[in-house]
Amino acid sequence: MKTAVITGAASGIGRHIAVALALREAERLVLIDVDVDGMKETASLASGAETMLITADLTCADAIASAFASLADDQIVIDLLFNCAGIPAGTPPWPDTPAARIRTIIDLNLAGTILSVQAALQLMRSPGGSIVNIASISGLNPYATGAVYAASKAGVIMFTRCCAELAVTHGVRVNALCPGIVDTPFLRKTGPGGQTADWLAERLGDRSILTAAEVADAAIKLALEPDTAGEYEVLVAGTADA
Repeated sequence: MKTAVITGAASGIGRHIAVALALREAERLVLIDVDVDGMKETASLASGAETMLITADLTCADAIASAFASLADDQIVIDLLFNCAGIPAGTPPWPDTPAARIRTIIDLNLAGTILSVQAALQLMRSPGGSIVNIASISGLNPYATGAVYAASKAGVIMFTRCCAELAVTHGVRVNALCPGIVDTPFLRKTGPGGQTADWLAERLGDRSILTAAEVADAAIKLALEPDTAGEYEVLVAGTADA
């Protein structure tokens, strides 16, 4: 592995992917997020790999274009791209979700993923480049209180399936990982005041959940699978490799 780009790298799944790749001797990690301090902490944890930090608001098309343009200016070839940036449904739940929140969820979770893939394609190693989009099991199952979030992740899954042909036309494989509930700081942003939403806390009480490290390992494994393109993989607690 040479160069991997990770969006949403300041915490959670993105951070764990960066750390796991460093342990696998990736030469360069490009971390993209709006949280500068979080990215710096990730970089310190991913010791052993060269790290580049790019501050970008991934709800903004121009910011995404600028982030990848800076890599083009440095003549960086991307081997792996992990699209991890995303936000939860938040409160109040659907159908009372404010319009601004709806727009942000779609802009970051879905449009941000699509635009990042589009921008990265021009810089991906061909053949051999690989992209993993972090979707969610919510994109496959009805999720009444988080309808907008579920719709955004369903969009990521269908977008990924539509990208299957890129393995032929561009030499780049695009796949998606659909984890169940993951124990990350993400959970503590689902309710008011930075707390876990009541409905989610109730669900957490009667089931085990995935760790971010388990999801990171599964995402890397999927990225390195040479015969998989345009597919999505479901990961739930109890199915991750030990």
